[in-house]
Amino acid sequence: SSSSSSSSSPSELVHFVRNIPFFSRLEITSPVAFKTMVSSLSAIDLQAGQILVRAGDPDDNVFIIYSGVCEVVSAHTASSVVLHANSVIGDLTLFPAAESTVSVVALTLTRVYRLSRSRLVDAMSSSFRGSNLSKYPELHSEAGRIQS
Repeated sequence: SSSSSSSSSPSELVHFVRNIPFFSRLEITSPVAFKTMVSSLSAIDLQAGQILVRAGDPDDNVFIIYSGVCEVVSAHTASSVVLHANSVIGDLTLFPAAESTVSVVALTLTRVYRLSRSRLVDAMSSSFRGSNLSKYPELHSEAGRIQS
């Protein structure tokens, strides 16, 4: 596998993710948990017009746009939003998702990082140690389901 010079170093990636508002809101206080979560990210490179997610597909991921532009189209309302770098796809449907309610297509050459929901829950759980989980009741049940 040829690792191109365009791929980010682990420390760059940690810095990139830490500065995304979605992640700073989550209060993942443990640096180890945060680094572990970031190390689980996998890069996906998309050409313009390439589909990342189809509505109705099983989807258990959050996607972080690193570079490029994506269009996210709601399966229910057919309304769409265009997202750029530093945006997170899966923000709104973070915890109840069994299947995707949106389609996501790249509008330009785009790199996204895929993060599995369970890795995100792990990072939050290890930071909370259970104490603040009551702030996220839907997360509490999700974390319980994953650990069982």
